[in-house]
Amino acid sequence: MNRSSYYLKQNVVAEPLVDGWYAWAHLIPPTTLSRNITERHLKIMESYIESPETHEAAVEDPKFLGGAFKDLKQTQVERVAELRERTLRERRLAGSTCERALSIVEQFRCKEVYVYALGQKPCLD
Repeated sequence: MNRSSYYLKQNVVAEPLVDGWYAWAHLIPPTTLSRNITERHLKIMESYIESPETHEAAVEDPKFLGGAFKDLKQTQVERVAELRERTLRERRLAGSTCERALSIVEQFRCKEVYVYALGQKPCLD
């Protein structure tokens, strides 16, 4: 048996993704993930699809550093639209939507909601 070994260069960095977005702590728990999807990711994707030239210009301007802009060239509209459609389709089937979580809160008439992953801080008032 011929076995080959392969190695990555020392300057290679692996960056995990969640639904095509950089992974961070708030994308792991279902409640905060769904909130980020509905209140951040989808809004950014829709804004980019509507006006990719605005996003391309914004990422070049230091005043907008860290803003809610996709750092993509205008030629990526179709890929972002596909990601948006996949997110809507797959996350809805998984039951991980913000609207569903909020409807449960409304159904039980909660005055406060605590999300364990956020360290017992009120999520909704």
